[in-house]
Amino acid sequence: MNKLAIIVGSVFGGASALAEEIGEMASHHGVEYEVLEDPTLAQLEGADFWLFVTSTTGQGDVPPNLEPFVEELREQFPMLGHTQTSILALGDSSYSDSFCGAGKQVQELLEELGSNQVLEMLKIDACEYFEPLEGAKKWLDELFEHA
Repeated sequence: MNKLAIIVGSVFGGASALAEEIGEMASHHGVEYEVLEDPTLAQLEGADFWLFVTSTTGQGDVPPNLEPFVEELREQFPMLGHTQTSILALGDSSYSDSFCGAGKQVQELLEELGSNQVLEMLKIDACEYFEPLEGAKKWLDELFEHA
C-alpha cells in the first residue's frame, strides 16, 4: 500500500473520529494516508487503496456527505481493477433491516466497478461496541498486514 485514502461517510461524527484513529494506525505502519470527508474521483488519483469508513442513516442510506461521491462513481463508472478496497461499516443491529446499509450499498457499487476487495466488509455494531475502534482493531491489523 503506497497511499491510503480513508473515505468517510458520517452523520454525527463517529465515523469521522474513527477515520482519524485509523489514520494514526496507518502512520504507525508507515503508510501515507489522507482522510476525505467530501471525496471526489480527482482527489483519489494516486491512492492505490480506498478504505471506506461509513455510518448508515435513515433506512439504510449513505450519509449525505458521501452521497455525491457515490453518485459520481455511478455516473463516471471508472473501472477500479487496479484499486484495492475495504469497507468498515458502522451500524446499529436493532435496525435489522437497514443494519450497515450504507456499507452494503458501497460494497455493491465497488463490486460493479471491479475493485479488488482486500478483506470482507467489517460491520461494527453500536449495540456491541461503545468505541468502534475496539471492534475494528484486529481487522485493521490484518488489513495493514495484507496491504
